[in-house]
Amino acid sequence: FLNNTILKQITIISSIQEIGFGAFKNCTNLTHVYFEHNSQLTEIPNECFKGCINLTHIFLPDSVQKIGRRWWRRLWWLWWRRFGEV
Repeated sequence: FLNNTILKQITIISSIQEIGFGAFKNCTNLTHVYFEHNSQLTEIPNECFKGCINLTHIFLPDSVQKIGRRWWRRLWWLWWRRFGEV
């Protein structure tokens, strides 16, 4: 999905175990990222959402144990939380 300017929101299905480095980098119209419950994903890689200038919401599954450097670079306005948080 690198440099995809059409993508607006995504749902990552629970069977996904790995996302590649910079997978959604520069998806400039991406606003929301959702993960299905019971996600098997354990890591958000480096620069995964770098350059996603319109990304405002992401709900990280509890399965994520490691978050790479600069996964959200320059997205200081990003609102995110884990599934288990109230």
